[in-house]
Amino acid sequence: GEWAMCLTECIHGPLLTDANADIWNCTALGGRTPGLVPAVPKRFTAAWVKKNCSSPSQDCSKTMCCKDHTLQCYKKDDKWASCKRSCKPGVHKGDSRLAP
Repeated sequence: GEWAMCLTECIHGPLLTDANADIWNCTALGGRTPGLVPAVPKRFTAAWVKKNCSSPSQDCSKTMCCKDHTLQCYKKDDKWASCKRSCKPGVHKGDSRLAP
């Protein structure tokens, strides 16, 4: 079946605090309730994250998640994605997978 949930933010891929690694497509349903977002409480990741998600040196294009705290999977091209704290478009210094 289908499932929807009220979230302050959503990124396409597995929700790291969810009970399973199902992919969320993050389609917004309805409008956002007005108001200020409260301070984010400490979040814990689900147990499956360490087992199913990628390490920083691995391609994360299939898992769409990273096992290390504060990292996010970013797509480089159709063949590679990597776990990073942030990412800007363009060639990155020290990139071993530079385009020809």
